[in-house]
Order: sequence, then C-alpha cells, then structure tokens
Amino acid sequence: MRPKLIGLLAAAFSLGIVQVASAADMPVKAPMAPAAAPIYNWTGFYVGLQGGYAWGSSVQFFTAAGGGSTNRYNINGWEGGGTLGYN
Repeated sequence: MRPKLIGLLAAAFSLGIVQVASAADMPVKAPMAPAAAPIYNWTGFYVGLQGGYAWGSSVQFFTAAGGGSTNRYNINGWEGGGTLGYN
C-alpha cells in the first residue's frame, strides 16, 4: 500500500510542476517591429589613424656555466598606425 501511495504522490507532484511551467508560455507571440532604415552608408573611401603610448619594464636573467647576468630594460614608447581603403 505504501509504494502505491508514494507513486501517486510523485505523479501528482510532477504534474503540478508541468502545469506551473506551462502557465508561463504565451499563447500568441507579439508581432515583430519593422526594421529601421540604416543611418550610415559605409560605401566609399575611408581613412583612419590610431595611436597610443605604452610603458613597462623587463628583467632578463642569463645563466651560463661561467656565471650569469641580469639585465633590466625600460620598455617605453609611442605606437601608431593608419588605415586606408575603399568599400
């Protein structure tokens, strides 16, 4: 008798979960909004510049049979580039 009761309770519980999950479904989907017209036209020539500054430091260790050395370097400098093209 007890296994049947546990089975009935499990079935009732699982059906209750399914009903709760299906209650969140919308019966009718909202219509999609019309697509907006593009603001920019990306055809033609284009030119671009980019630049920046970077800084840092580096420590290098060199070991050899006769001894070793340590060198420290500062890595600072400007960097830049450009872009030119036609689309």
